[in-house]
Amino acid sequence: MFSVVIVTYNPKKNIFKFVDELKKIQEVNVIIVDNGSYDFDFTTLTDKVNLVKLKENFGIAKAQNIGVMHSIYDEVFFFDQDSFISNEKLIEILKYKNDNWQIKFGVIAPLVTNFYLKDKFKYNESDLFIETDIIQSSGSLVSKELYLSIGGVNEKLFIDCVEYDLNFRLKSLGYRNFILKNITLEHRFGDPGVIKGNKEYVRHSPIRYFYSSRNGVFLAKQKYTPMKFKLDFYISFLRGIKSLLVNKSSDLKCYFYCIKGWINGMFL
Repeated sequence: MFSVVIVTYNPKKNIFKFVDELKKIQEVNVIIVDNGSYDFDFTTLTDKVNLVKLKENFGIAKAQNIGVMHSIYDEVFFFDQDSFISNEKLIEILKYKNDNWQIKFGVIAPLVTNFYLKDKFKYNESDLFIETDIIQSSGSLVSKELYLSIGGVNEKLFIDCVEYDLNFRLKSLGYRNFILKNITLEHRFGDPGVIKGNKEYVRHSPIRYFYSSRNGVFLAKQKYTPMKFKLDFYISFLRGIKSLLVNKSSDLKCYFYCIKGWINGMFL
């Protein structure tokens, strides 16, 4: 028994496939929190999910907090609108958590299929899980009681780094965050971009560069952010600029928003 919170904003039709997959589970509470979509018809979904329609785009953070409040179960999965995972894998994640009840779990999540592990984590091939605080929001599982006890996610972040802020706060309180290496999730972190070596430099809209840069600086200033990540977040705007250069972007607005976000983050 668990809930699934999906945050949407003008989603594509592939969301129907994911909802149908979720409804194969006997006891599941599917909640869609829509951030003011203007170009999607939810009519055929209303009898399958608990649909919460917001009047405008309040951001993923506020939408997730609202979704959790509608959950009727303690265990809650979060998903973006473009993600997909089989119902069997969701049950497997929950089983792993229940079987290892002695672990003080914070967030536990599957591995994103196009995520290059060796770039991010140290692990052995035989490892079933990777303990890390750099875990994407989509596919993550957390206890509603625990989530609410720390105030949920920070709504002023709007989008980008929202999950890292949550993971770092949980870690500072003694909870442990894991990725299950052998359970995978279909998900993209941005629009396709140039691939160099084993790294893809994904592309984003200008406003995403703003929030990524701004929220990176915010996280760098927080006491609960692990020291090893502070510098990386502080200069996150440089990663955005590098990605734009690698993709040979001529969109000056994107470059401007990288710098504007960094400056804004100094005062957030």
